[in-house]
Amino acid sequence: MEFHVAPMIGITNWDFRRKCNGATDSYTEMIQLREILANKVRARKKLDLYRIEGQNQWVQILTNSIRDMGKLPAYLGTISKNFPDKSHIFGINLNVGCPDPQIISAGQGAALIKRRKRLQDLVKAFFTSADHPYHLSIKFRLGMHMRDVNMKVLVDVLKNLSVIDDERLHPPIIHFKHAKQQSDEEPIWGFLDPLLDAEYPFILNGNIKTPQDIYNIKNRLDARRKSLFEKYVKGIMIGRALISNPSLFLEFQDEFD
Repeated sequence: MEFHVAPMIGITNWDFRRKCNGATDSYTEMIQLREILANKVRARKKLDLYRIEGQNQWVQILTNSIRDMGKLPAYLGTISKNFPDKSHIFGINLNVGCPDPQIISAGQGAALIKRRKRLQDLVKAFFTSADHPYHLSIKFRLGMHMRDVNMKVLVDVLKNLSVIDDERLHPPIIHFKHAKQQSDEEPIWGFLDPLLDAEYPFILNGNIKTPQDIYNIKNRLDARRKSLFEKYVKGIMIGRALISNPSLFLEFQDEFD
């Protein structure tokens, strides 16, 4: 079981991430890819990839530019060469879940779930070079709105991405809300049924605070899907609950590792 520290604006800097004992993976704040490639000061400050023992560190980006995505691996290589102390970059996490209306209107974040061909091309562009070491994952919401959830749009998107055969492409992170939901609304755990039936591995995300939450989520499943849950849920992602207890993942390790 993997334990992921969710990217949080203004919170998940290097100092916070390193305090999250038990985490296997952590993420920078969300950064616009165009600002990274343009060497913007605010982007450089967020690329604080100093070593953290035992953690894979990911850079979370926003983009819908195929050209920029193709440039990114070479840029990361330059960072590693010129700033070796900040070169502990395991991979890139593409945000396909941000619900901000300005981000969506720019065709980024959650809007990309409607642009399946573009999303596939973004992934392919990142892997154009066969020799770079950087991994790629994608963070999704269930869709733009409840209609997308009912139409199981995300399952079709994952099927479209499954044709990309590259070991550097990691299981997606699924936030079990759609883009119109507020932060205090309950996740739509009913979507576990079609997602598990599709048999795609994924990282579970959505208002998880304690190990008991995982048991509660599993207990709503039938016996067959409980078995699929054990097989295809590769990890969990937690955000705000870590702010008050950065060592929370140690409790999860005792239960699930």
